Amino acid sequence: MDHRLNANRDYRLFAQELRADGITGEAILWYYALKAKKMNGYQFHRRRPIGDSVVDFVCPKLSLIIEINRSSLHANPATNWIRKNDFGKLGYTVLHLSESKVFDNLDKSVARIRNTVEELGKKKKLPH
Repeated sequence: MDHRLNANRDYRLFAQELRADGITGEAILWYYALKAKKMNGYQFHRRRPIGDSVVDFVCPKLSLIIEINRSSLHANPATNWIRKNDFGKLGYTVLHLSESKVFDNLDKSVARIRNTVEELGKKKKLPH
């Protein structure tokens, strides 16, 4: 198992709670694009702890994290930058998608993910 996916018990329990709650934009992407190796045959995991954070989606084979940015009055762009930088230090590429764009144009959001997956697959020269 990838050591970067290991987290303490509290973070694992928190991730389970978040999976149970589900976020609509996240649920749509999961069901239509990422679940059951639908994305070019790569396995994605939903709501997994990495370090001290819980990410929306992760593909360990590609070292790819997908984060859904939710519209919120309390959203802080600096927080996204810090998380992206922290994940980058662990070797991950982070793709941010806005939840409103997932709702407005699911096909475009899925295409953006697919392009990123294909680019990373070519760079790493990985079979699906």
